[in-house]
Amino acid sequence: MRRNITLFKIIFPVYCLWFWLGIWMLYYLRFTSFEGVAVIELVQLISRFGLEIPTGAISDIFGKKSTLTLSLFTIAIGNVLMGLSSNFNLIVLSAFICSIGYTLLSGNSDALMYETLKSLSLEHTYDTLSAKILKWELIANGIASIVGGFLYHFSPSLPFFLTAGVIAIAGVLSLWVEEPLVESEHFSLPVYLRYMKSGFSELFASKLLKRDVLLFLLASSFIFMTVEVFDASLALNFHYDERQMGILFAVVTLVAAFGTHMYPQIKKRFSTRSVFFFSTFFMYISALLSGFYGMLAGGISIVGRNLLDSYIDIPISERINRAVESKYRASALSTFSMLKAAPYVVLAIFIGKYMDQTSPVQVVAIIAGSYLYLTLFFIVGIRIKQKLRARASSRSSSGSTSLSV
Repeated sequence: MRRNITLFKIIFPVYCLWFWLGIWMLYYLRFTSFEGVAVIELVQLISRFGLEIPTGAISDIFGKKSTLTLSLFTIAIGNVLMGLSSNFNLIVLSAFICSIGYTLLSGNSDALMYETLKSLSLEHTYDTLSAKILKWELIANGIASIVGGFLYHFSPSLPFFLTAGVIAIAGVLSLWVEEPLVESEHFSLPVYLRYMKSGFSELFASKLLKRDVLLFLLASSFIFMTVEVFDASLALNFHYDERQMGILFAVVTLVAAFGTHMYPQIKKRFSTRSVFFFSTFFMYISALLSGFYGMLAGGISIVGRNLLDSYIDIPISERINRAVESKYRASALSTFSMLKAAPYVVLAIFIGKYMDQTSPVQVVAIIAGSYLYLTLFFIVGIRIKQKLRARASSRSSSGSTSLSV
């Protein structure tokens, strides 16, 4: 089982050699407009939105190792088709195939890693291992982004073909992963539906998650939008070309890797909650001010937001893993992934159309301002509720004392 840990340190960084990382928006815009990009994203997101919980249930029922292997080969096939695309419809098809692979991987990879550590009685090291792997994933992103930016200059399809090749290698390596021994059930429709339902119940019924799950979803859904469309759109708005975008997103991922590397040290000096709130508000405010940036300042803001991504993602993943029962863990994580994508699913067409009519910075400012307002409203609501409970408890104690006297 210890071999799994070594394999995870190889498979996940290799999977993250996304050579299209800096140029995917440019590639899409060869065939369509911002609104068309939104349609592509929407097709992909709706499929991911609809498949997140079912694939989480499939992972819990059929095994996390098999699901991991299937996901990697599916993503590789999708990238091959993306590179072969010659029109808008083929891009939509390849994006749909990739989305199936992403949903099979989403939640399952975290659950597989946590279950491996748990079987070795090392679950307390999950956040440390997760941070280390994320660091190397980001370094892989950075290397691939630089290479992909130059490859795109010679042939726009090359970044996708090379990505497909390395992800297929990761799929082959996953065959040596050992399935953790956890409680499982044979497949049946009632079991399948119960696992789907469990994703929601585990997230919203757990005492460890109930108070903060909406706050987690707000922060994660904004990060999701930022990664999916905002960063690339803003870079174009700041007049970056394909090579500059490749370099920019390489810097983004390498700086994010450094931030992830520092996470265990940061966690020792500051509370997880403080780091989470600081990172969340920095994300919102820096995006809100995008309209005031030039090329350099805009690039720095993109780098800064990505630097703090892991300080939001890791605590959320750790909290969910600790709160959810083992056999429902992948379902719960997949449910969370589905819910954080929901706002963009709803707003994608509006975002793309408004970007074409105005500019990316205006759309990002509106969305960031809305998220900032909702987060503040939610936090103030929690504080008021806590004070009211404290007062009620104090009055109850006073009443009890008077009666006893």
